Amino acid sequence: MLSHLGELRGHGGFMETRHKTVIVVMVTLALIGAIVSFYWAQDSKSTRGWIAAAWTVLPPIWFWAEYTFLTKEDEKNDEKYRARLKFSQDCASKVWLAVGGIFSASYFDLLGKLAEH
Repeated sequence: MLSHLGELRGHGGFMETRHKTVIVVMVTLALIGAIVSFYWAQDSKSTRGWIAAAWTVLPPIWFWAEYTFLTKEDEKNDEKYRARLKFSQDCASKVWLAVGGIFSASYFDLLGKLAEH
């Protein structure tokens, strides 16, 4: 899988400036939102639940929207482009899963219980 890393740059318009800008903005907003929401929702289980629910639903919607609206039609037919997009979404889904695990642990107060031991 790591042998494909060199192919991720510069082929077929993958990660054009428009795409990079949208991704950077989305990731920045998601990280800021996660940090602020964790601080803001320390004492509110219902707020933590809403945050966990949003984190569970919004990233898959983003993956769908990225392919549907940001990917040009000719790119959808390009096998190399689709492979690179799949690779990047696979990496992003692992981050999504890790952060979702942290949100779930926070919702069920598992982090506080671990700190007590």
